[in-house]
Amino acid sequence: MRRLVFVALLPLAASLAMAQAVDPVWIQLDRAREFYAAGEYGDALSAVQKARQTKHEITARRVAVLEAAFMPAEVRRVGDDLSLIRPVLVSRDDKEALDTLDILAKTRGASALAGSASKTLAWLRRSDVFPEADYLEGLIHDAEGETAIALRLYLQAWDNREFLDIPDQSYDILYRMAESSLGMGDRDTAEKDYLQILSDDEVYGTPDLPSPTLTAMKNTLVAGRDTAKFIKLYRHENGKAFKAASRIAELYLEDDASRDRALNSAILAACMAVSMADRVLATRRIAWDGTTAESLFHALGKSAELTRWATENGVWGPFMLLPRALGAVGNDAQAIDLLSALSAHCPDPVIAKKASGLRKTLSSRY
Repeated sequence: MRRLVFVALLPLAASLAMAQAVDPVWIQLDRAREFYAAGEYGDALSAVQKARQTKHEITARRVAVLEAAFMPAEVRRVGDDLSLIRPVLVSRDDKEALDTLDILAKTRGASALAGSASKTLAWLRRSDVFPEADYLEGLIHDAEGETAIALRLYLQAWDNREFLDIPDQSYDILYRMAESSLGMGDRDTAEKDYLQILSDDEVYGTPDLPSPTLTAMKNTLVAGRDTAKFIKLYRHENGKAFKAASRIAELYLEDDASRDRALNSAILAACMAVSMADRVLATRRIAWDGTTAESLFHALGKSAELTRWATENGVWGPFMLLPRALGAVGNDAQAIDLLSALSAHCPDPVIAKKASGLRKTLSSRY
């Protein structure tokens, strides 16, 4: 049996969290998040602005400290190399400059400083932005129905994503950009945002040229009369791209000229859904046959907690999308197979009812 396994690893941010715990900027931003979660949008906006101002003041102070520290002739005499400048700063007892360099090295790493005084200052000046605050402010305006303002803030956060303390938050920004664009009727821009997310997924490829792995999945699926071999052979989990694969499949299903694109994206989303469910069932030591949709759905219905997990994590969606995409290109047999399993064994009654209705529609073609 051939089983393809891809694992998406998220960065560890424990040290960053510890640093932020005592940082006044992050204390203020966390307070803004709490106000936002409580629906107190005016207070949230005020707290975001305070965090933004505090960050600006801290950055301006660091720039001023390093500019002053690098100015003396004895410092300039050793050149631009920070490894040569540091001993001079130590001899001058310039503790604030040394502390500033240490903080930058810890929070951004050596690559950001590049061992160069001039590059460090240039980077520090450019860092006077706050994409996390832009993103949260966008969420606040979104919650108040101000979609255009929210989108402008998300775009600003995206433009400054280099300075995100947690780089993976860029995916959250892209999702919000896409959803805001859809809310404003801009389907093309939303498509581009979802594709930007999917561009980091090694299995997707492009809308018109799927990767060899995705092509193999598609060939396996359409060659049979059911979905068992597809479910048995392939595993691929990517939490960052899962929703994008589903959302772009929905977009493509709205356009008859994009049916093949829809099928490619729906296959990827369904494979991810199977893989997610397989992992969660394994952690709970709940067995399923690893092959049939019936067995998978039956296993997910063995407890209310599992059913709730599947619903909250969007697992059912791809299993409805895939039959629609298969039916759109004439692969009704595989679509009916999956819909039959959903209608009979899906523990979510709403999904089961929708699957039953779509199965009847497709069956009537015969």
